[in-house]
Amino acid sequence: MSINRLAKVFLYSVVSVATLAGVLLSPLGMPVIQYAANHSVPGLSVSSLSGSLWSTLTVEQLRFQNAQWQVDVARIELDHEWTCLLQSSACINTLTVNQPVVKQLAEGPETPDNDEPVEAIELPIAIHLDNLTVTGIDVSTFAADISIAQLSARAEWVNTLKVAHFHTDDIRVSLPEAEAQPTPASAPVVLSYQPPALPVITMPLLVSLNDIAINQLQLYQGDALLTQLNIALQKAAVKKRQIEWKQLSVEAPQGKTSVSGQVAFTGNYPVTLSLDASSLLEDFPQSANLAVKGDLSDLSMTLAASGTVSANAQAKANLLDSQLPLSLQLNWPEQSLKPIQDIQLAAGVLSAQGKMGQYALSAQTGVSGEAIPSTAIDIQAVLGERSLAVSAMNADLLDGTITNSGVLYFSDAISWEGLTHLQTLDLAKLSPQAPTMVDGLLKTQLSMTARGPNLLVSDIQLSGVQYDRDFLLQGDAVYSANSDIMVGNLTAQLEDNEVSAIGQVFNQQYIDALISLKLPHLSYLYPDVKGGIDGSVNIEGDWNNPTVQSAIALRDITLSPALSEAMAKQGPLNGTVDVAGSLAEHTLTTSLQLPDYTSELHLSGNWQNGRWQGVLSDTQLAVINTRWALNTDVNLSFVQSPQQLDVSAHCWESREHGELCINEASYTPQQVLWDISATELPLGLWAFELAPEVLFERNQATLSFSSQGQLDLASQQAQAKVSADITADDWRVGPKGEVVLAVDTFSLNGNWADNQLTFTSEVRSPQVGDIIANLSLLPLADTPTLDGTVNINRWRLAPFQPLLPNMNALDGQIDGELALSGPMTLPLVNGSLTIRDGHIDSDDLPVKVSQWQQTIALNGDNADFNGEYMLGDGAGTLSGDVSWRDVPEVNFTLAGEAFTVQYDDSKVKVSPDLTAHITPQKIDIQGEVDIPYARIKVNDLPPSAIAPSKDVHLRGEPPSDALIDQINANVMVTIDDAKTQEVKLDAFGLTASLSGGIKVQTQSALTGFGDLQILNGRYEAYGQNLIIRTGEVQFNGPIDQPMLLVEAIRDPELTEDDVIAGVRIEGPASQPSVNLFSEPTMDQAQNLAYLLSGSGGLGGSNSEMDQNAYASLLIGFGLSSSEGLTSGVGEALGIEDLTVSTTGQGDNTKLAISGKIAPNLTVRYGVGMFSSEDSGGQEVALRYQIMNNLYLEVVRSLHTAVDLYYQFTLGKRGKEDEDPPSSE
Repeated sequence: MSINRLAKVFLYSVVSVATLAGVLLSPLGMPVIQYAANHSVPGLSVSSLSGSLWSTLTVEQLRFQNAQWQVDVARIELDHEWTCLLQSSACINTLTVNQPVVKQLAEGPETPDNDEPVEAIELPIAIHLDNLTVTGIDVSTFAADISIAQLSARAEWVNTLKVAHFHTDDIRVSLPEAEAQPTPASAPVVLSYQPPALPVITMPLLVSLNDIAINQLQLYQGDALLTQLNIALQKAAVKKRQIEWKQLSVEAPQGKTSVSGQVAFTGNYPVTLSLDASSLLEDFPQSANLAVKGDLSDLSMTLAASGTVSANAQAKANLLDSQLPLSLQLNWPEQSLKPIQDIQLAAGVLSAQGKMGQYALSAQTGVSGEAIPSTAIDIQAVLGERSLAVSAMNADLLDGTITNSGVLYFSDAISWEGLTHLQTLDLAKLSPQAPTMVDGLLKTQLSMTARGPNLLVSDIQLSGVQYDRDFLLQGDAVYSANSDIMVGNLTAQLEDNEVSAIGQVFNQQYIDALISLKLPHLSYLYPDVKGGIDGSVNIEGDWNNPTVQSAIALRDITLSPALSEAMAKQGPLNGTVDVAGSLAEHTLTTSLQLPDYTSELHLSGNWQNGRWQGVLSDTQLAVINTRWALNTDVNLSFVQSPQQLDVSAHCWESREHGELCINEASYTPQQVLWDISATELPLGLWAFELAPEVLFERNQATLSFSSQGQLDLASQQAQAKVSADITADDWRVGPKGEVVLAVDTFSLNGNWADNQLTFTSEVRSPQVGDIIANLSLLPLADTPTLDGTVNINRWRLAPFQPLLPNMNALDGQIDGELALSGPMTLPLVNGSLTIRDGHIDSDDLPVKVSQWQQTIALNGDNADFNGEYMLGDGAGTLSGDVSWRDVPEVNFTLAGEAFTVQYDDSKVKVSPDLTAHITPQKIDIQGEVDIPYARIKVNDLPPSAIAPSKDVHLRGEPPSDALIDQINANVMVTIDDAKTQEVKLDAFGLTASLSGGIKVQTQSALTGFGDLQILNGRYEAYGQNLIIRTGEVQFNGPIDQPMLLVEAIRDPELTEDDVIAGVRIEGPASQPSVNLFSEPTMDQAQNLAYLLSGSGGLGGSNSEMDQNAYASLLIGFGLSSSEGLTSGVGEALGIEDLTVSTTGQGDNTKLAISGKIAPNLTVRYGVGMFSSEDSGGQEVALRYQIMNNLYLEVVRSLHTAVDLYYQFTLGKRGKEDEDPPSSE
């Protein structure tokens, strides 16, 4: 063949192949490729293939299936640059995959282990992926189901796989329900350690990761959400022999963590790790930092935690040593463990040192809390390969110590053998009834087996003090799960009180137990209970139906009034309580005796096929002071399923022919039915026995009532009727029966329906009056309400006068018509109340109230009142209003003319015109008070006349809540403004008339502004009747500190030489200045002589003796005003009853100072005023009280004298010495 011919053939072939390839790679060839793929690849099916390999290729409805997997993809769209293929690269612009579904059909074949190193992974071409988007991913395997809403990535693979972006959203991983795993047989536990081998690892692929985010990863098990995570990685690199990463963070609802580090797979695997974690829970703030560095032969760890729990830890370990050397130190400061537990944790330390089989453990800390006493803990132990030896586990608490020591074995089975010591524990700090000074020991042995624990507590020897008496607890207790046997023998003693229990249980099939009680002194156990209990309880027989024989005797049991005053009054209780039989057939018999009555009960019953039937017979009961005797047997029936309780009809007889009958009573989970009636119950007898201090004598009144109804338990709706009435009789009330109340009618009729109670009640008495009430209540509503009326007719006050002490007269009548509505706590009240012909006369009141007429108009949440009355001989009015809408508020006006107020020998007429505004915070009073007439006579001052200052507060007293502190008064008090001299005062020798005015204010302090004048006054002093020449009291500030200006002179007609002699009192009332004065001026002695005798000397002479006498009087006059000063000085010096006085008379007058320096020893020292030392001017005296009325006195002056005094009284003894009169 010629060359030309061959060239033509080759050219035709190339053109044909190129033409065929172009057709195949163009959209025209896609059906051919689809056909070839469907028929050449087993299990592959493509529904549609479109586009071209030169631009964008689209695959729709792709399925691949083999024996193990089935893969379905709804759509794949590929956009790439085909020119990159010429450079041995694949350049993919976008790759979009929609709804890929992967389903596992069968388990895959087992892959044999291959320890051969993995060769480096290399691609023949480079791959550049600019945008990968996958949506609707669904993977179903036997291990889990995974769904991913969307995945996006950007990566390239050129020698190194570089992922520049990888994000996923809404991932759900569903695990199958957990299957119950059989408990594996416990294998022997021996602590050992095998260090890891460290091969050199070479990575087959170099990887670089950036911007990795897995968002909203939800992990479910079944339908339960286990957790929800967000995972992010900032940067990571897998190198040939090293992995390093930065900011790998995981966030869950409970908290978040971030870790960075690197590890090398050469040598001893050096590692560096940094971890930060924090809590996201609001009530549990917590953070922690962990740092790890070194290599596996010398690994160091540092942990710092802060927040709810604060602690620091340091650890070092050699993980390549088979002995695993370890050093651990954990310490923490004092802190509260809330909200984990309400516990306060003391500063402490925990350490572990050593190597395998010889780890020394040590811990010291303390705990305290509301339910935990303050406890200091110290633990020392050694952890071996097969056991934990505890040399000391001590707890200091309750002023004592608990010491534990022993060994915990865990090689074959977990077991413990130890000894516990208790020393001086004060359990009373936990409970006031608990013992103190508890000492003792007990041995414990515990082993855990597959069938359960075996426990032995032996040699129990505990002693202590209970209520100042010694107690002892001793015995043993054993439980074996292997044999299912429990045996116990315990005895507790408190002096001669003893309780013992001996028992054993076999295989939960048979029980044999005996409990003995010997408690002759219950007060040793409970101080408020006296008496004793003796008896025994014997339980024996089949576990499900044992036989019980119990006999308990009560001996003279009494309760203190602190526990129950009613029970304390009933006297000592004696009796027996006996229980006998089994569940199938049993009896309960009680016989209890009190001094006044006996209670007996006999109950027999049987249980069979889920039904209990019983008979109550021969029963007498006492409830408080009521007595009841059963007049017929009562049949009781209880069905377990469905539940039902029925009580047969029966009656209880009370004293004096009263009867209470249960006509019907039944219970089911759906409803309760009842029908109860009572007739002729002795109410008068019961009331007299319960309250003899109120009722003078019993009457024959009886009570009858009835009630029928049903309660629907599902809807909590009830329907019921009740009626009650009391027979007519007289009730004598008061210590002597002073009040006789005749009650003709007392009735009550009520009905309950639709959660509403409606009732009508009537009380009618011909002596007192009538009260009729018609009310409807909704007590179960969210806001309980009431609605109705209350009528009060002719309610008289006179019958109640004898009940009020010192009440001479009480009369009046109250009538009212009230309408109530609104909430029960504070209902609206409308209507009116009237008081007619009110009269009050009491020895405790200085006034008499008569002809009192008052009208009160009630307007919902406020009221208006208006009235008039007589106060003594004067007429007055009282009007105003009161509101309780939000804050209680009262406004009133009080006016009157010449009210008569009388107290002891004084009589005052008062004309007030006052207005007041009252709130809980303060009281405002304004107005005027006029006193035109008064006759005031004061014989002595009451003790309350001298009171401490307002600012004086005695230690230990509560703050003052005196009403005066809340009153803001501004009142003008006018006294005899016309100066008619009708306001007269007779007090302590002063007789005068008063006139003036004072404006009284109480805030911020009690003050007065004004003046009082003393008119036509006379004053008896120094044996003379002095004339008040000038008398004025000025108020300009505190009411108790007025200014005085008073001049009292001797009657000039009785004074010689036209001399005016008198006494001048001026200055503040607390410290007035008292001086003698005269006209013309003269010395004090002459002044006093004219004041006392009306002349300049005694008997008309002017001798030295007279001068000395008047000087003595002046000294005594001065000393009389110094008592407060000398007593204060004496208290400061520690001398009791220190006084300065004069003794003797005339020329022998002495100035003396005396005081008590010991309980029975008095010292007196005197100096002569008009004599020299040589004439006996000084005197020292000692007086010693030998007995009550016998004294020995030694006096030293010019001469020494010893005198013996005996004091006695002739005639009637002084009032202060009189013995109180005998009650007989």
